[in-house]
Amino acid sequence: MKLTYKIDFNSTNSYYKDIINDLIKEFEVNATCVQYRSFLAINIDEEEEKLEAFFKFLESKLPLSIFLGKSSVVDNIEDSFEPLANNDEQQNIAISADEIMDIYQNSANFNTEAKAIKSGEIVTVKTSNGLKKVAIPSLKNRITLGEDVNLMVINLNAINNLLAVNQRDIQLLSSIERPLVKLKFNILRNSEKEYSNTNFVNTKLPDDTVSYELATALRKEGIDFVIYTEESSENDLEVTYNDEQALIVRGDKALFPKYDYTLNERFDSSKEYFEKNGGVYKATLSQLNKRLEKSIGVYMSTQSYESSIGVNVPGKGIKEIIKIPNVMTDFDICMEDIEGIDENTERLIKNYKEKFPEIFESKPLLEGTHGFETILNLTAHMIGLRDANELESKAHEFSAKSGLDVAYKVAKIDDVNYLDYRKVVQSIMSYKIAGVENNMLAFSVFESLSEFIVDQVMKINSELKCRDVILCGDMFANSILLSKTQKELKTLKVLLPKEYPLDII
Repeated sequence: MKLTYKIDFNSTNSYYKDIINDLIKEFEVNATCVQYRSFLAINIDEEEEKLEAFFKFLESKLPLSIFLGKSSVVDNIEDSFEPLANNDEQQNIAISADEIMDIYQNSANFNTEAKAIKSGEIVTVKTSNGLKKVAIPSLKNRITLGEDVNLMVINLNAINNLLAVNQRDIQLLSSIERPLVKLKFNILRNSEKEYSNTNFVNTKLPDDTVSYELATALRKEGIDFVIYTEESSENDLEVTYNDEQALIVRGDKALFPKYDYTLNERFDSSKEYFEKNGGVYKATLSQLNKRLEKSIGVYMSTQSYESSIGVNVPGKGIKEIIKIPNVMTDFDICMEDIEGIDENTERLIKNYKEKFPEIFESKPLLEGTHGFETILNLTAHMIGLRDANELESKAHEFSAKSGLDVAYKVAKIDDVNYLDYRKVVQSIMSYKIAGVENNMLAFSVFESLSEFIVDQVMKINSELKCRDVILCGDMFANSILLSKTQKELKTLKVLLPKEYPLDII
């Protein structure tokens, strides 16, 4: 019996094809796995009984992947699809399930380190991706480790006790790429900020031999979770998702080195890839094969100077319509800018200083920030929050379906249209002084930004008359912003990167 089994796979890296071909050899079935640009095809010629047994075997042995999509039996693969040539780039992916089981059953390593961690020490271990500093969760340990603390799940059976997770979250965590997934704490957990400075934490499972050996020793000590920081050779992938697909926010591990079949070139990192393509938006156009078609592009980044809403018109190139300003990082200058809007704003700031003097006794975290991060850090500070991360965390605590209308407006300076960040902060301050709760204010920041994006896209398209709008940049990792933007742009085809990250590191 001959058949072709097609598996959607949104990556051209070959490790998943290699795993399938190894399983074919192990089962001794007459089959081959061939990789194409967006899918894998397993061609089989076997008796029905052995064929059914092989698919049960595959189901039990194949790992999950963030790039996997739907699968189905097809009559054949059309001649218009060309198999990918072999390019043996080795990605740093997780060890196999059989190796993991062997470690859990037989490893006797890292017992001393596990006991030290249990006693409260911070222990450094060398993994395949660099040095990890590991500790049990406590406020003291988290502060000692520094700002970028992640959570490693030692006992997956205990995860529901700590974090609010669904099946999709577990699938992403368990995928062979072992990404970081931002997850929310259950009510009353992280009450002492021992895991994270906000109500969310980037979470992952062990991925290599060393981290699984350490996890095995820690489980013997009754430890379910540890916090860690890493001096890594490659940044872990940070992954989120929408209804249609997994979205890589940023990162390199398990993705690079990578051979790009459009450019016929090898890249060692996302930074190298994006720079070669002239930036994130241009790279996304190339990925989606939209360079020669009219489209609207929305690039919203927390760290880039290049955030904008623009258009791509064949023959004319890319034109920015609205730019996100690179705001001055001096708090006093920002206040002078906002104060200069009109006499009402001058009065607002005076009243604000009287009602919330503590806000003006410290400086917001602006130094070294760019683009939206500066705007969001400033906005967070003005409502009494630490930074953009806490602003986002508060936004997700808001339970109603809609918030307030934050004034996202356009200002023309030297014939260039800019988002007027001053109006955003002014608007938030007006609501705050009127007594609006912080979680509603935070939610409204992102909801109103989505409304601004939708309004500007539809206004541009009234003249451009295109079908596609492309969203990229790590701002769209925010589920409030992404879901509301996608929902309101339903008359257009909304496209997001599938194979590469949303943004540069």
